Amino acid sequence: MSVKFLRVFFLVLIILTASVSEAGWEKYKNNPVLTPTAGEWDSVGTWTISVIKDGETYKAWYGGRGAAEAIGYAASTNGISWSKHNVPVLPLGAGGEFDSGSIHSPCVIKDGSTYKMWYTGGDGGVNDRIGYATSNNGTAWAKLGVVLPLGNQGEWDENGVSTPCVIKDGATYKMWYTGVSAGGGDIGYATSPDGINWNKYAGNPVLEKSGSGWDANMVSWPCVIKDGGTYKMWYTGLGAGWAIGYATSSNGISWKMGKNNPVIERGAPGSWDNLTTFGPCVLKGSWKMWYTGRGPSGTLHIGYATLSGKGRGGYVYRGYYVLDAFGGIHLCDGAPAVKDYPYWEGQDIARDLEFSPDGTGFYVLDAYGGIHNCDGAPPLEDYPYWDDQDVARDLEFNPNGQGFYVLDCYGGIHPRGGAPELKNYPYWPDEDIARGLEIRNDGSFYILDCYGGIHPRNGAPEIENYPYWDGSAMARDLEIDPRLPETGYFVLDNWGGIHAVAAEPLKGYPFWEGQDLARAIAFPR
Repeated sequence: MSVKFLRVFFLVLIILTASVSEAGWEKYKNNPVLTPTAGEWDSVGTWTISVIKDGETYKAWYGGRGAAEAIGYAASTNGISWSKHNVPVLPLGAGGEFDSGSIHSPCVIKDGSTYKMWYTGGDGGVNDRIGYATSNNGTAWAKLGVVLPLGNQGEWDENGVSTPCVIKDGATYKMWYTGVSAGGGDIGYATSPDGINWNKYAGNPVLEKSGSGWDANMVSWPCVIKDGGTYKMWYTGLGAGWAIGYATSSNGISWKMGKNNPVIERGAPGSWDNLTTFGPCVLKGSWKMWYTGRGPSGTLHIGYATLSGKGRGGYVYRGYYVLDAFGGIHLCDGAPAVKDYPYWEGQDIARDLEFSPDGTGFYVLDAYGGIHNCDGAPPLEDYPYWDDQDVARDLEFNPNGQGFYVLDCYGGIHPRGGAPELKNYPYWPDEDIARGLEIRNDGSFYILDCYGGIHPRNGAPEIENYPYWDGSAMARDLEIDPRLPETGYFVLDNWGGIHAVAAEPLKGYPFWEGQDLARAIAFPR
């Protein structure tokens, strides 16, 4: 977007009030972490950052403002304390070039041994475009010119394209970017075989401003990562002020906005970011965010945030559910209400509860293998069905794409809907022993047996200190803690007890002492 466009919004923001709502993200107490340096090229402002982790080093490229705009470079061992390169690494273009007036909002990936950057450039007029540059070391860059032009007259991005975010997904480069027209700004999508020649999606924009609320007037500055089979986007919305929201998608095109948006708002009155927060950059795995803020001085700085224990992996904790044997679903620790689920009064039929990967409703698995779609979830087809035989035990979605699995009581795992086959699972022929299946993002998995034993397969790390009821078939379900997706787990016993394994204990669960009633635990998405 153009410098003129940004300045208008910044002037508006100076008179706006501020509020705070973190929704799982915790701002670093000593923010900002990357600030202007007096007397240097970035003396007026530091903003719009792109961070990668290269080996043990965090590497950042950021917009700087001084006598002119440029893009700089900094390195860090922890993402907080940064050492700046002494000069800009990508300056303004020469007179007449598309980036002669402004240059900012870099997005950098390391593709093999080559660093690749897409960035916003403007010629001092009102129209921004997206340029491309490459480097062998991250500091000496060769510009290759405009790679994403303006839309045609009358199209949604006719007045500017800017703030690119690019990932490489297999052999395809995928870009999300801001498009501007007279009606404001929205987010579009494009693909490329080489990062240079781009095809804009015909159905653009893919994420639009809401027309009301916190993102009523504009959505922009997307940051997208692919986490297993889910695309996760953090983006900037403009309503009463600028704030940062969250959305998910199964294909990078159809997006579902988070229920707890915005996830990062302006700071408290008088703080460094009390006027605006925008331009997020999030790293997968460590779930660190860097973003731009502006406070009372009017100067732009870059801040830092991490997801708390109630929000790792892009997940915001909102309580959980326990399924009983009759199909009753018990809301725990503030979980939102659910509806339209099957209930078999007095009949021990319900076996598992799973929420749809895209957040649209949930599913209940019955003892015979029937899968009941509830609360708006789309139907699942071609599931295994054992008519009048109590065989089905667990339902699990493929975290790396389409399809799902059903675990039977003998340990057999049945892939459906295009899910790849899982191999090397434990199998107890004619013995009702298997109880739970949990699949990690890397494709490894665990099987829970009825005594509490947890069997790692396909490279899953060993889990220690889990509850074990030797000779007593009490274990009922195993769930990964979504707040700590790489380390934490819960084991549910048949009385309703929930045993935390390398995880913060849960509270508020139902407990039926001496009664075999609990069947599954589930977390809303």
